[in-house]
Amino acid sequence: MHTPLCGHAVGQPDEYARKAVELGLKEIGFSDHAPMVKFADMPGVAMKFEELPLYHRMIEEVREKYKDRIVIRIGIEADFIPGCEDKTRAILDAYPYDYVIGSVHFIGDWAFDHPDKRAEWDNRDIDEVYRQYYRLLRESARAGMFNTIAHADLVKKFGHRAKTDMIDELRKNAEVFQECGVAV
Repeated sequence: MHTPLCGHAVGQPDEYARKAVELGLKEIGFSDHAPMVKFADMPGVAMKFEELPLYHRMIEEVREKYKDRIVIRIGIEADFIPGCEDKTRAILDAYPYDYVIGSVHFIGDWAFDHPDKRAEWDNRDIDEVYRQYYRLLRESARAGMFNTIAHADLVKKFGHRAKTDMIDELRKNAEVFQECGVAV
């Protein structure tokens, strides 16, 4: 679950925890978007660097408040951006997260799933976009920074579908995910 710090989620952590207890859940986890190590000029995508301590504090406080009623995990979702692995690792290593989710939202400099960048799809070969996306998912798993790979089908967000069969790419993804021990 995200928090409002990412700019595209609503509801406070306390509200989520209270509802989870109401529903009888035994465990929940928060995993807001880590600060962007590149493309920080895109509002509504991720928390800012200066908000990271606030995120930790928000979840720690809710964890403490509900400790006798539900297990609350503190995770984070971090973008995999080739060439920025050291910056991403620095963020991930600076706090004892219960889990780290890796995601791919960029192909090169293009935020392919961002509504403001949607028109760029008209200039792209859809099959090649899919291949690039799947290749980046495999690279993210191999980077060794993530426990889970998020939304491994995000490339289809706006309804674009590959014209050729991508089963070989999907098999490669499954093999790499298994080899690297990441959940999907």
